[in-house]
Amino acid sequence: MIELYFVHDQQESPAPRVQFLEMSGFRVSTFESGAELLAALSDHRPDLVLMDVLLPGAHGFDVCRLVRHQYPPEELPVILSSDLYRTRAYRDEAALCGAQDYLIRPLDPAHLVDAITRAVDTARGAVTHTSPTRT
Repeated sequence: MIELYFVHDQQESPAPRVQFLEMSGFRVSTFESGAELLAALSDHRPDLVLMDVLLPGAHGFDVCRLVRHQYPPEELPVILSSDLYRTRAYRDEAALCGAQDYLIRPLDPAHLVDAITRAVDTARGAVTHTSPTRT
């Protein structure tokens, strides 16, 4: 089961997205700020972080950069999402800060599941390829 940390923007209830993700087979922990996420990451690393860009306190791009100081992309994929920042410049900024994907809301549920699964599979593949082979 894929475990993900979901950092939401508090503008709308995270309950529908959390419920959908859990029904899709993911284990979800929610956080209301980048500071909460960073504190949780000091204790435990999930398989993926799904984070809104517009957060209280620190911006999602800045939080992603801080996550990258702790974990490289192959150890902890980050997917950023936004309903406000829709231009190519923001997608490019997400890539520069170390995010694996940038999704525009409203999200197509199937696309969200695919993006999460692809990012985790890619990260796990990177770890698998660097691990010693057992015979």
